[in-house]
Amino acid sequence: MPIMTAGLAALPATKTNQGSALSNVARQTSAALGLAVLNALSTGQQAQLLADRSALLPAADAPPSDAEGIRRLYGHYRELAAQVLATSYANVFLVIAVITGAGALLALFLRKPGVEAAPGAAASMH
Repeated sequence: MPIMTAGLAALPATKTNQGSALSNVARQTSAALGLAVLNALSTGQQAQLLADRSALLPAADAPPSDAEGIRRLYGHYRELAAQVLATSYANVFLVIAVITGAGALLALFLRKPGVEAAPGAAASMH
């Protein structure tokens, strides 16, 4: 948001409408693309974690044929799927936190337009 605000503040008054429209399009597009990338990251990680953790389960000689065996197997699957989903979301939130932190750090270095020091001001301070 600070980058968008700084970009609009740097525009001349006659170009503010076009700049605002372009800013909104860029914001909407980047939000949609970011969400798609995070969803792909989460889905890919869920598939990998489910495959990795499923391989750790003991192999049965034959699949269960009675209703009780199927219920137990389904219970194991639900618990495993919940663990995988929680781990995947936690990792995606960690990625989001790192990106947000980097953006906040970069926003600290933004300068207001037109606040540049005059060329002789630095020399007169010494």
